Amino acid sequence: MKYEDAKRLILKAVLCTHVLLFLSAALVFLASRPSSYALPQTVVRLEPAFCSAFPGQTFSVDITVADVQNLYGLEVDVSWNASVLEIAGIDAKVGQPGGALSSPVYIVENSTTTGQYILAAASVAPAPPFNGTGTAATVTFLVKDHGNSTLSLTSQLYDFPPPDREPRTSLPIEHATLGSMFEETIPEISSLPLLAVLVAAAVSTAILSLKKLGRPHAGRPRQKAINGRKG
Repeated sequence: MKYEDAKRLILKAVLCTHVLLFLSAALVFLASRPSSYALPQTVVRLEPAFCSAFPGQTFSVDITVADVQNLYGLEVDVSWNASVLEIAGIDAKVGQPGGALSSPVYIVENSTTTGQYILAAASVAPAPPFNGTGTAATVTFLVKDHGNSTLSLTSQLYDFPPPDREPRTSLPIEHATLGSMFEETIPEISSLPLLAVLVAAAVSTAILSLKKLGRPHAGRPRQKAINGRKG
């Protein structure tokens, strides 16, 4: 084996060793990362994630609190493009069967302004903490004009303070927040009108072609006249 070939083999071996050491260190680092980097299990979201309707129609979205533990208070804020959508109805469901929070509930705020809806509520004694999944409110929108709109959502969740917490105040519950998207429904073009347009275009083209074929060539009479004068 030549010296240069042996040199290349040694260099490749060294590089492979360095790569393996780097990958091993990266795996150890990822395995040792604290669990706080994981996404929270609790999610506050708008359902469905995608909505569609014609102008003049309505659609509804649920504000859902999913997989929560020890919930005692919440605040949700929904905003949208006010030139496209407007509120048609609000059904706050906190404290109700299937709703978020345990009853009795005190509603701090349940209000709408142009392009915004806010709901803030908390359970009150002797209500137990809420565990599981429930709907905070159902919001119905009217599509008032053409266009699309994001449905943005921000939220705060608060826990039930245990007796040994000093001071005994509610603390935020870690969670993820997912909004929604509205897209205007595009009307479908019926196949029959489209077929009628295509047939009409084809007939018009055929008629024009026949007219051109039946029309005498403009240069022939002029040529005959020139030839007659020459004779």
